[in-house]
Amino acid sequence: MINRVLIIALTLTSFGLGAVEKNPCIVPHASIGISMVNAMEQDMGIDARILQEDKTRAELIENTKMTEILAEQFAVNEAKQERGSWLSVDECKQIYYNDNTRNLIVKYTYENNMGKHNVFLTSALVNDNECSVRFNGYIIVKREF
Repeated sequence: MINRVLIIALTLTSFGLGAVEKNPCIVPHASIGISMVNAMEQDMGIDARILQEDKTRAELIENTKMTEILAEQFAVNEAKQERGSWLSVDECKQIYYNDNTRNLIVKYTYENNMGKHNVFLTSALVNDNECSVRFNGYIIVKREF
């Protein structure tokens, strides 16, 4: 159910009236892309050495200003998972919210050495100072390898 809602929301926002604001973090082999390759290796057992790096594509689908309530949700969830963390919930929330934090939805297309493609929609938080605030995860659009 959640996946359907997320897919519908992404589809609706992808075809909005305005252009998506560009972001310098959208580079195929930078932080978000590296996190996606790591996820392919860990979750799907794909060896990154078969990827044709020069054919990897990254397309910004959505660039949304982080909301305070979503920053708080991430901070509370992280506190539950990381018991004994040296950061308080409020400190963690500020990391997710300050410095013009943006939630980027990026479409990544990977090609392997046999010409097959994997396509993912990723979500990641970036801000004015770094491209690796948080990798939120991915949705598999197409998997051929």
